[in-house]
Amino acid sequence: MRSTTRYPGQNHFEKIHLETTDSWNSQISSMLSHLVPDRDQGECPRNKRRRPPQSAGLVPSWLESLKNSLGKNFDKHAARVQLSTLSTQTRPQTRTTRFRGFFNTPCAASRLPAAITVKLSSLLLLKYDLRSDSLVMGSEAELLFSLPKTNEEYRLSGTLYCIAPPNATVSQLPSWARGIMTNPCMWDAERRRVWMSLSPKEQKEYGSEEHFGILLLDVDSVDHLVLEEWNEVVAKERTLFKVVVPKRTWGRITGVDWEVEIVK
Repeated sequence: MRSTTRYPGQNHFEKIHLETTDSWNSQISSMLSHLVPDRDQGECPRNKRRRPPQSAGLVPSWLESLKNSLGKNFDKHAARVQLSTLSTQTRPQTRTTRFRGFFNTPCAASRLPAAITVKLSSLLLLKYDLRSDSLVMGSEAELLFSLPKTNEEYRLSGTLYCIAPPNATVSQLPSWARGIMTNPCMWDAERRRVWMSLSPKEQKEYGSEEHFGILLLDVDSVDHLVLEEWNEVVAKERTLFKVVVPKRTWGRITGVDWEVEIVK
């Protein structure tokens, strides 16, 4: 039989070690309790409810809601919006421009995963004069839709990118899209489509097509408000849409889930 040698003070050391371990475990449990909701606590507060995340590959509910609201207010291509960005001097700036619709997914993208096709078609388009260097591409931006007929506001936040003519050097595309549509002509076809939709008067503002580019807003959060009255800022309904951590496969985004929270 193997004999066990115990040293003086060993029992005291074991007791301190056990007490320290128990104390540490209780601290960890306490911290996790703030991060993970207790399933026994019941429902969320009355004026704040969360819906299960919307599965990747489905058209985001905010996109369907926005398109429906635009149709009730005016022609979506005539919508005037306010774009808030940071200048190259990192100063906040806001400009009024016209919303040019959503990215028209090319036929070649039909072979892509459904989640990527949906993400492409969710990109918002704005016209941009390339002679202006006041915008920082790849930076955060917010777009505001004010819809008076339905007493609604949509505040869409995300990252701003640019499509310019192939010979320009200012083009910048989302990282998740660079390995998908590698042919620059595919992106330029969308820019030319928007250019051809402009009136002769609008085209004249750019001098020539080589100065015309389009901005892409890659949305990651939406704040939708339904106001009591248009002249008031009191919201009777408010819904937040936020991107859950994108799903990645081999470093590429293969899907995006949206979390929906009804605040009011």
